[in-house]
Amino acid sequence: NKFYFIFFLNDDLKRLNLEISEITLFAIDTFGKFLISIVLLSYLLLIYSLFLFRKILRYFLDLKIFSDYVIKTFKKIGVLLVVSGLTTLIISFISRLYFEQKISIEIGMNEHIMILSLGLFFMVLSEAFKIAKTAKQENDLTI
Repeated sequence: NKFYFIFFLNDDLKRLNLEISEITLFAIDTFGKFLISIVLLSYLLLIYSLFLFRKILRYFLDLKIFSDYVIKTFKKIGVLLVVSGLTTLIISFISRLYFEQKISIEIGMNEHIMILSLGLFFMVLSEAFKIAKTAKQENDLTI
């Protein structure tokens, strides 16, 4: 209840600063609160994708590697990670532009690019598992 009061009814609090992965957000106005909400939702997507990955590991332990659930969940994890990575990358750029009044583009690997790359990897992994499942079914029919 206190977080809700501080975050949305910011009368007593002059500044609410939040720094997540080198993104500094100020909840001075509605736009700042909106950016903080988007970043928090993006990190919830990351946590959910970790939860889904844990469920896939249970399928692997049961030797159900090529099940439809595993393939669909790999794709879902990939989409979630791509959305999360792009969102945090865009919010990082917008927050620097809006709060610090400067445009900066980082060239190199940072956590946003790594999350985006990991999401693309999971999407490719989903397609690879789909192809492997088809090959396994054809192999089972020939024997």
